Amino acid sequence: MYLDTRLPLPAPHQVSAASHLEHDAWPGLGSQGPESVPPVTPRYWFPLALLAVAALSSGCGIIKAEPSPSPQIGVISGVVTGPTGPIAGAGVRVTPQDNSYHVGQTDAQGYYSLSGIPAGTVTLVISAPGYMTYTNPNVVISNNSMVTQNVSLTPM
Repeated sequence: MYLDTRLPLPAPHQVSAASHLEHDAWPGLGSQGPESVPPVTPRYWFPLALLAVAALSSGCGIIKAEPSPSPQIGVISGVVTGPTGPIAGAGVRVTPQDNSYHVGQTDAQGYYSLSGIPAGTVTLVISAPGYMTYTNPNVVISNNSMVTQNVSLTPM
């Protein structure tokens, strides 16, 4: 973009409170008033359009929208068993580093699956009545990955 320095700047003009309605209050126009201002010629459209776009996009946030980053999440799943086979109804809790909880339960075949787990190291806790609680504080969840953690619970 360039600045056309050949255009004359208007001379400073002081307007009194009484003369603001008079036509001679318009510098350079004499008594003709603002109606006689020449229209903007095509030669000036492009620079004016560039200025308008630059002004709108410089800080308004209206023109330029930043995409929000997608969350980094994964899935953890597995089968919980005991000495006699799958354990139905075992409680499954995953605690990410932000200390939020993701909870679920095993189905009739002992299967569980929890999705939307934030990527990073999480703690997996599985418990069922009559069994010792299983805790693994070092399960690593990667972005868009599925981690399998099959667990065998020990009876009390």
